Amino acid sequence: MSEQQPNQNMSKAVQSPDECLVAAAHAGDLPAVQQAITDGANINAKVVTDRFRGEKFQSTALHLAVLYAHEAVAAYLLEKGADANVLDSAGRAPLHLAIIARQTNFVRMLLNAGADVNLKDAKGYSPLHSISSAGDSTETVDLLLERGADVNAADNGGVTPIFDAVYNAQPVLVKKLLEHGAMFNAFDNNGEQPIHFANRDNLKEHGKAERTVECLALLLEAGASADAPDRHGKTLVEQCENDARIAELVAVFEAKGGVDAALAKIRREGPQGDSDD
Repeated sequence: MSEQQPNQNMSKAVQSPDECLVAAAHAGDLPAVQQAITDGANINAKVVTDRFRGEKFQSTALHLAVLYAHEAVAAYLLEKGADANVLDSAGRAPLHLAIIARQTNFVRMLLNAGADVNLKDAKGYSPLHSISSAGDSTETVDLLLERGADVNAADNGGVTPIFDAVYNAQPVLVKKLLEHGAMFNAFDNNGEQPIHFANRDNLKEHGKAERTVECLALLLEAGASADAPDRHGKTLVEQCENDARIAELVAVFEAKGGVDAALAKIRREGPQGDSDD
């Protein structure tokens, strides 16, 4: 008989007000969001929902409204008292998600609603760390810096935003961070400095290779030492001499204006200060 068979869809069909709120925010359905709140939903409730690649996370309605760019829903939730600094189960605030999604308008909205510009996630990433990984966005970077973002905030590994900016070959961001006091000679927990974070995999792509060299040039111009050893005891010069891809990169850009002086400096300043000449 039918009453003896469990209804496997019951849990999906019957939702609590909290679940209705989060589902409506996910869908960008403002009237449904309003109804869920009227029905007593906790505006900051965390509900398990599928997000990135099917992995399950606990998120609030605000997280999902931001992640899926539902601006009217996000604005309404904030107006009704949603916590702009609430963390999802991955330890991220809505501001982190707005930056990852490259939604500058949401970044501004959240900051205006009281989002902490220096709030760290579970890994210690600040919003500036997030933008270093998300890609160049001059407007968002400027906004974060104007609101007092700490350019030297370190994550759980001692890595500051300038490390990530160099790793991701973002010279515009490196320049802005340096202009706002980023420490070019900071050490992470492994004893490495930003100059050691040049990503060799980026050298496979011409555009990224050029940007990587520009990052190195900016660091050297700021005063970074080309003979500082990394955690393996290798200097940047030794990497240039011993890594074929970097050696090829140096050769390609040696004759170019602007960065050739930095490359010449890299070649000139060996561990013993020797010249290649």
